[in-house]
Amino acid sequence: MNKTASNTAASIIPDQEKLMQELYELEKVLQKSGSRNPGQKKQGMALVRILEDIDTQDLQSMNLDSLIDPSWLTLPLSKEQFPALMELSRKIENLARARDRDALTGLYNRGFFQRILDREVERSFRFKLPLTLAMMDIDDFKKINDSYGHPCGDAVLRNLAETLQNEIRANDYAARIGGEEFALILPGTGRYKAEPLFWRILQKVRKMKVSCPQSQVEVGYTLSIGAATYRGRTATTAERLIADVDRQLYLVKEQGKDAVRTEIFQDAISSESLVQKDEKKFLLK
Repeated sequence: MNKTASNTAASIIPDQEKLMQELYELEKVLQKSGSRNPGQKKQGMALVRILEDIDTQDLQSMNLDSLIDPSWLTLPLSKEQFPALMELSRKIENLARARDRDALTGLYNRGFFQRILDREVERSFRFKLPLTLAMMDIDDFKKINDSYGHPCGDAVLRNLAETLQNEIRANDYAARIGGEEFALILPGTGRYKAEPLFWRILQKVRKMKVSCPQSQVEVGYTLSIGAATYRGRTATTAERLIADVDRQLYLVKEQGKDAVRTEIFQDAISSESLVQKDEKKFLLK
């Protein structure tokens, strides 16, 4: 590791010796309580995941003597009992937030969105669970910026971000993936549960009036939403799912905006193929 990387690692890790002591102490707590530790052990030490959003690259940059594997469950830690671990967790959380969050809205950014969607598409196929992806645009957003200024546009973006966060579940993901473009990843959610959610968001947004800073103006806005549900029946990629959702969004825009359009991803193609096969069999009889 070069000198700069070493300095960065040193600034992240509170006190490595104290950290190691606390990891040993945490192992004793787990053993005493009889809790099942989902991790493995290396040299008698519990390998503990201390932050949900941490990844392998982050851990390697810390240059820890022990391993802390990001794939294991988060354990609740007491600040009084494990101050070094909690301080490390706080610093890593700040780094993760800077890397994964959109600075203006606080939602996840495009990089995080892509990583999570890749993972959820793979998970959907492996376990044959539904996965719904939605992408949405604020209609005529440029007119808001041009008419009322960029601070007003920023207020509208933050308003939509807050609305999305209030409507989704804890295990769903809301992201800002472009200027006025947002996305929702809904693991384990099929079309018939997802579609009412999208209409509810649309209707709430229609009623919104956003107060613009530095002026007395209140601005309303609308959304266009395109979505598709993947049911994990055949292998696919996040890129194909995004392309399909993008087509749905384009059709909403083309047909007048301020609406929702959803479909079942791939299954519609598969059904069409089956109809064509049945027609061929009929003609050959």
